[in-house]
Amino acid sequence: MACTLSAGAQTLADVETALAANDPRAALALLESLRPEDAEARSQALFLEGLAALGTEDYDRAIAALETLVTREPSQARPRLELARAYFLKGDDANAKRQFELVRGGDLPPATIANIDFFLSEIEARRRWSFRGGIAVAPDTNVNGATSAATVGLPVLGGTATIADEDRAQTGLGLEVNLGATVLTRPDDGAGRWRATADLFTQTYGEDRFNAELVTLTAARLIAGSSHLLAAGIESVTQYADGEIELQDLTLTGDWTRQVSPRLELTGGARAGGRHFAQTDTALRIAGASAGVTYALTSASRVGAALDIDEAQGEARSSARTQVSLQALYYAETSAGVTFAIRPRASIARYHTPDTLVSVERRVDWTLALPVQISHRTLRLRGFQPYLQVTPEQRRSVASIFEYNRQRAVLGLSRQF
Repeated sequence: MACTLSAGAQTLADVETALAANDPRAALALLESLRPEDAEARSQALFLEGLAALGTEDYDRAIAALETLVTREPSQARPRLELARAYFLKGDDANAKRQFELVRGGDLPPATIANIDFFLSEIEARRRWSFRGGIAVAPDTNVNGATSAATVGLPVLGGTATIADEDRAQTGLGLEVNLGATVLTRPDDGAGRWRATADLFTQTYGEDRFNAELVTLTAARLIAGSSHLLAAGIESVTQYADGEIELQDLTLTGDWTRQVSPRLELTGGARAGGRHFAQTDTALRIAGASAGVTYALTSASRVGAALDIDEAQGEARSSARTQVSLQALYYAETSAGVTFAIRPRASIARYHTPDTLVSVERRVDWTLALPVQISHRTLRLRGFQPYLQVTPEQRRSVASIFEYNRQRAVLGLSRQF
């Protein structure tokens, strides 16, 4: 990190001399009496403090100094690289991995990229388990995703139908809790390993009929290469509503990731399986494929896009459909420490058979959503990171009964252990 020093320049030069002489404790002692007056000198002092604290193995102090500097100057690669190294040496692999992956997208020389890749491979090799958890409140203007209209037209019968109040859009304040765990085996000689995950998500509203619980279990074989990662496995999903099983999925999955260049990453995936609706005792066969691309604009920003195609057919005729979804991404960290991600998405679902009660045409839905998530990179509450996500959503359909508008917010705390 290059800075032109003015106020306190000689003292900072002395700190650099102490570090060059491999005497980080002397460097920290000099920094204690340093009171730089201009912004550049303060930034340089924070950087030198981080390096000196790393030299004394005081990783918490190094992280505090470097986090402050990266928050101020998110596009600077060197401080973020040293921050990633501090997290790595402390053993905080989740944060180390995130920072290494971000800084890898900057304009770096090949030797530095190779060094980052070494750290990332070491993180992946030593990772055995992780836990995650979160809690959030979720106000929602349309909990049940229903129309707000009191009456809808019935073209088939040439009349209208009255929608009962309880079946129209309901406003609610939900409480969401999610818990998860991942266990990995040690990599074998072929650079492969097994991964197992378990996740529990619960959503509670004032009325029991809107409560839900989702349990997901996965097992996969991971195969790593010099620039790619393959994962093939099986996923089991069980969703509960009102305490009863609502649906069950069992899916074979395959995912592929390739790092084409330090800035460009390609992803792909395929899945095939089945879904069983417990209440009606009907089933669907489901198959799908996805492809995505992510490009690093800087070490603090990303853009991306993903396309997903999903096909469902079988006994549950009213749910059989073809759906195509497109999602974009813009992610950035600002100089104020605020991190935000915008993920606009659009989808079209074309159902295989018309719902003869409401339309003579086959049902087609168009859905648009604009999720925006905001957090702060250094703000923590007992180790948990606060975040806010706001999602306006709108659906239009050939049948007005399936149309709705929805505004949903999630204010929560999350943490990786």
